[in-house]
Order: sequence, then C-alpha cells, then structure tokens
Amino acid sequence: MFISIGIDQRLKLWIIKNDEQILELKKNFLVDIRDILSMDMIFCDKKNEFIIVIAGAGVQTIEFDLKNSLFF
Repeated sequence: MFISIGIDQRLKLWIIKNDEQILELKKNFLVDIRDILSMDMIFCDKKNEFIIVIAGAGVQTIEFDLKNSLFF
C-alpha cells in the first residue's frame, strides 16, 4: 500500500496485488492545499491509522483509518 498526490490536489491510496501484479486505486481524497511541495506520513499503532501531512500553500493533516479504509 502507498499514497500519492499530484497537481490535481487528489490524495490517492494505492494497493499492489502481488499475485496478479496489478496496481489498484483503492481510495481518492481531494485536499485543500494548492501548490503542493511536500508530503509525509506517520503511522499511529495505538489508533491503527496513518496521519498524512501535506504542505504547500498552507499545511493540512489528514487521517486514514486502516480498519475502515476511510480518510477523515
């Protein structure tokens, strides 16, 4: 699993299916930050979620719940 973000301001969660050698888009999330320059991700064991920090013309944090596969 990995995430990407592009000039279209869409944060995307990708899944790699090794048995089929296929890259599949799992989730898509529109962020509020424009002119994105940097992104980092922190895993929180206690909550079983990722916190994603996006920086550009401002800073935004987004949480991703692994159990329910939800951005919030």
